[in-house]
Amino acid sequence: MNKYTLLVIIAFISINLNGQNNLKLDHNELKTWYLFDLTNDSIVGISAQKAFTFLNNKKSSEVIIGVIDSGMDIQHEELKDNIWLNKDEIANNKIDDDANGFIDDVNGWNFVGDLTFQNYEYERIIMNPDLADNKKILNKAKKLYKTSFKEAIKDIKSTKISLDRLEKSHETFTKYFNKSDYTFKEILEIKTLEPDLTHEILEVQNYIASINRISEISPIYNPIDLNTKNIIVNRISALKKRYQTERIQTSGNTVKNDYRATLGDDLTNIDDTGYGNNNVSVNIENEEHSTHVAGIIRLIRNNDKEVDSTNHTLIMPIRILGSGDEHDKDVALSIRYAVDNGAKIINASLRKEFSPYKAMVYESIKYAAEHDVLIIIAAGNESLNLDLNFRYPNDSKDLTTEFTNNVIVVGASNPYYGKNLACDFSNYGKFNVDIFAPGYSIFSTTPNNSYNFKEGTSMAAPVVASIAGLIRSYYPQLSANQVKEIILNSGTKINFKVNTPGSLNKKVAFSELCSSSSIVNAYNAIIMADKLSNEQ
Repeated sequence: MNKYTLLVIIAFISINLNGQNNLKLDHNELKTWYLFDLTNDSIVGISAQKAFTFLNNKKSSEVIIGVIDSGMDIQHEELKDNIWLNKDEIANNKIDDDANGFIDDVNGWNFVGDLTFQNYEYERIIMNPDLADNKKILNKAKKLYKTSFKEAIKDIKSTKISLDRLEKSHETFTKYFNKSDYTFKEILEIKTLEPDLTHEILEVQNYIASINRISEISPIYNPIDLNTKNIIVNRISALKKRYQTERIQTSGNTVKNDYRATLGDDLTNIDDTGYGNNNVSVNIENEEHSTHVAGIIRLIRNNDKEVDSTNHTLIMPIRILGSGDEHDKDVALSIRYAVDNGAKIINASLRKEFSPYKAMVYESIKYAAEHDVLIIIAAGNESLNLDLNFRYPNDSKDLTTEFTNNVIVVGASNPYYGKNLACDFSNYGKFNVDIFAPGYSIFSTTPNNSYNFKEGTSMAAPVVASIAGLIRSYYPQLSANQVKEIILNSGTKINFKVNTPGSLNKKVAFSELCSSSSIVNAYNAIIMADKLSNEQ
């Protein structure tokens, strides 16, 4: 990590935390802040423990939540017992036992097969201008490609400088210690006047100081453990992966190579199904997103004590994402796959700017509505007003009217009750975003039995999906439409002005950021669901 990158990170963290009520949460508390209660903890969480206490000893039923996302680690210690199992399919016999059109789909389906790279939608439009609805969209795609390409060139230069620098440092320290698994503690104990070695030691000291400063600004980040081995080696490995990806993005071939062609399906034909494969765990080392989302839906943790009231939830993994944009056809078919195989809730933590075959997706959303399935969609992370900007998938064709009532679009919120309650990166919209949910520094599962913090509306959406899962498990008689209305009408109402995402100086009423003017609240939702259920 070079000095420039560190300064950017420090500045970003400082901006995001500026003005929040004096940070009180330590590293462990941050792992579960989104479960806290505003009244008891002064943190705008979802009041999870209150909800679980109310539900104690109540009968629950199984509910399946489809996760349309990237590859998922279904063997993770916290997920493996709650991964959906297709009981009508015999594993690995190469026969479509349940005649659903997908061979050996024991745990879900992977619509993009072994692909790890996909084109961005603007690249597909440049390759095939007929995909653009009009010339304005075509020009917009070309402009976005040029901007993205320039940024990628800058990124790859920065990555290469950092990589070369670290490899030189590693070579120097390996030669000095006659081993490669040295620690920072050993480096700091070196006594030398040799100029090159002294310079390398100084670089390590600066790196440690920078990381520790970041950890002081935000407890999400741990300070450097000087006894940890292979810190530089692991950083080199990560940079090499990034460099490989950036080389592909800057090769000029991304608007020439149709990565999708290897799957052999007709992208214009929604009836052309069965492509892809049954391996839902492809490329999980580089695709942490889905595993993190699943953990948010699946389990609740309270430091060392697990408070787990989500055993009713089964996760159905559906892979449509690699590096690049998802195809509309895959989005549409993944929704139908989830519906046809028993999901009552679908989480789609994905958003893109262009959607050439959006009609396919609209019809699938309607199909889900007809089968009483609720869809939760992340609002996106561009600080955009979605009442003025189309993002896909969505439930409005004109930005003013919804064509169905089974979709919840979710923005991301911060822990602290104040002007920075809305995450600075979150998209928003009085009409086209329904509710906000915790999306800052969410601690959850990552591949290979690991855990980490991530942030984004991608993390906020599964918080809502998890609450929807609770409601549909304990009150299965309630419809998808009713669950949506319960969630939107039971949130923590925010009646003050906040900073508009993307601007520290422009304040608006929270009611201008989402239709419910609320942060989702599990306890309030359960109380409302219980009351409505008893009245039916």
